[in-house]
Formats: sequence, C-alpha cells, structure tokens
Amino acid sequence: MYLMKYFALVLTLIPIVYFLYGTLARGSWRLVDSFVVGVILYQLGVCVLLFKVGVDTDSLVIFQTSTLCLFLSVLSSRWFSFSSKISLENLYIPYYQKIYFQLFIIGYFGILLLNVIIFSVIFLKFKDLLLSGEPGALLDVRKQIAGGERGYMWPGLIKQIRDIITPAIIAYCILFLNGRNRYYFLIPLVIACLMSVFIGGQRFPLIVLILVIVTSVLISDSKAIKELFTLNNIIKVLLVLAIILLLNSFLGRGSFTVMGFVAMVGGLFERMTLTVPLENYKVASYFKENSFSMFSIWTSELASLIPGNRFTLSNDLHAYMGGSNQGNSTLGGAMSGYYNAGYIGVVIYVVAFVGLLSLMDYLIKKSNSRLLLSLRVVLFFLIPMWYSFFHVFLSGSLVFILFILMVVFFKIVLPRNAYK
Repeated sequence: MYLMKYFALVLTLIPIVYFLYGTLARGSWRLVDSFVVGVILYQLGVCVLLFKVGVDTDSLVIFQTSTLCLFLSVLSSRWFSFSSKISLENLYIPYYQKIYFQLFIIGYFGILLLNVIIFSVIFLKFKDLLLSGEPGALLDVRKQIAGGERGYMWPGLIKQIRDIITPAIIAYCILFLNGRNRYYFLIPLVIACLMSVFIGGQRFPLIVLILVIVTSVLISDSKAIKELFTLNNIIKVLLVLAIILLLNSFLGRGSFTVMGFVAMVGGLFERMTLTVPLENYKVASYFKENSFSMFSIWTSELASLIPGNRFTLSNDLHAYMGGSNQGNSTLGGAMSGYYNAGYIGVVIYVVAFVGLLSLMDYLIKKSNSRLLLSLRVVLFFLIPMWYSFFHVFLSGSLVFILFILMVVFFKIVLPRNAYK
C-alpha cells in the first residue's frame, strides 16, 4: 500500500508532463486546456488524499476514476486540434463602423445597471447583517443566499451577469478601447462589479476579476508579454496579491499580515486541490447508503435550478458531513460522472466537455468577434472550477445562449448590415 501512493504520483505526472509539453510546443492556450487544468488540480488533490488517509476502497475508487478522467482529458484534448490563437492585430474599435460602437454602448450601460441592481437588492435584503459590523458578516450573507433563507435570488443568473459577462466587458474595454475612452468606460464598470461581487461574500469571483484585468493588460501590452519578469511587472503582481489578501481579510477569511498571506496562499491551494477530493472521500458512504438510478444525480441537480425548488445534492452532502444545508460540498467531475453512470459516466463527462469547449474555441475564432474574444479570457479562469454539467448550467447557460446568438449575429447578420 505504501508503494501504491508513489505509483499513483508517478502515474499522475506522466499525463501532466505530456500535456505541458504539447501546450508549450503548440504555443497557444485553448479553452479545453483550462478544462484539463481543472482535472489536473483535482488529480493532485487525490494524490495528496492518498498520502493523507491511506489507500482503502473509497480512496482507491476516487483515484481510479480521477486517473481515468485525467488520461482521457489529456489525450482527447490533443485529438481536437482547432487552432485558437488570439490575434493582437486590429485591436481597437473601428469607430467608422458605427453599429459596432452602438451595440457596445447598449451592452455596456445594460451591464453597468444590472450590477448596481444586484448590489442594491442584496444590500436591502441583508442590510441588518451588513451594517452590524460583525466579523464574517459577508460570509453569512453568502450562506444565506446559497440556502435561500430570504427568498430565491436567482443565484445562477446573478453569477452569470456578475462573474462572467461583466468581467468580459471589462476585458473588452482593456483590450479594444483606445486612449482615454478606455478609462471612461472601464473605471465605472470595475467599481460597480467590485461592489456587486464583494457584497456577495465570495472569494473566487473577486480573484477571477483581478486575474482577468491583469491578463487583459498583459495581452494588450505586447512588451509586457515579451518581458514578463521585469521589476515593474513583479511589483504589479505583488500589488495584486496584496489586494487579494486585503479583500480576503474583509470577507472574514484571514488577516492582513504576513502569516495571513501565507495562510491565504496555502488555503487557496488547498481549496483548489485537496478540498473537493477530501469531501468526496468523506461522502462516499452516502452513495453506498442511497441508491440512485442512472443519470438521476445530474437530472436532479439541473431541476434544482428551477426557482422555488431548493433541493441540491451539494447541500445534502454538506449536511451529511456534519455541516448545514447552507453550505456546499461539490462532487468532482470524475466522481460526478461515476456516481451517475459508473465509468461510462466518466467518459461521457470528458467527451462532452472536451467536445463542447473545442467547438466553442473554433466558433470564437471563426466569428471574429471582439466580445467573444474577451469572453474567452474570462472562461480561461472559470472553466477549471466547473466540475459537472450542473456548474455549466448554473454558471454558464445564459452565457452559452448569448454566445450562440453572438456567433450567428457577428458571422451572418452584421456583415450584411454593418455598412448600410
């Protein structure tokens, strides 16, 4: 059993090295690569789990399903060879094509208003907690929103507007607006987005927003890409980390000290790797005690998106571990597929994600849409945390519908009318 742990580690490193070699040789990053990164993070957590709890029936099943998922993800992502490099040419909006700018203005002020509404609604519903001055108040707000204690607040819709579409518009402003116009549009939207994200009490959307801004700045500045490790850029990265630490302390997740910074980094790494596999290990007995028909877990999770229906498997799993129904315990992608349809479910999970993301990358490139390129930057950071189809629908169904509409519009409708 002792040697099994090191064998698992070696077996994990082989596809990871193969993936990194292929990505570096290709010289570009695809959406499907972000999916593979999410699978790798889970697999690393599984390896830590084996050293932490040992090798038994439950940990071995988690390792087997995760390893199958990893190998299939790496190999199938190489089979889908759609090219998807972001061109840095012709970045700025051609203002002589007025229809482009008019559409941008409509979308910009619509998203700005929605963020203000999100902030106002949450503030009014939870003003007693927010104005109490109690530490961890924002964490309590997040839990009560998740539990629906003060009414169903369309969390999926809020997440898509606040965590995906708004950062995409921010990336658009950085990448494709020129001169002072960039800051006139950028600053109000960043402030509104920070307000709506911050009041929700979650760390991950804040981190994604900051990473999107930093990445967009680096993409728009070719010199910064070529000279990434300059003193100036290192200082910028340190400032970004300091901002994340400060926000983390305000959210009641740590203190603004050197040790708080170390704890935050360690906590985030643990959250990205070990937390989900460890929780999956703890709830393995739940699935032994309860029988589920094929695909019933996925269908019940999707049904929970309907307003008024508060059943979610993640809430039940969190309560099963001794927590409350306010919390969430997420199944990793491999385990979600396994509990739905055995090893066939793992294969379905991988093929569906790899196929969908490869198709999206291809359509984004073919559409030649600047907005879709901006959305692509945001998805790079979100996809690794989409463990199941439930997360895709919760965090991306509206975005995916808009994506299809934009592909059709920019590829077919707009070229016929742009110059009329």
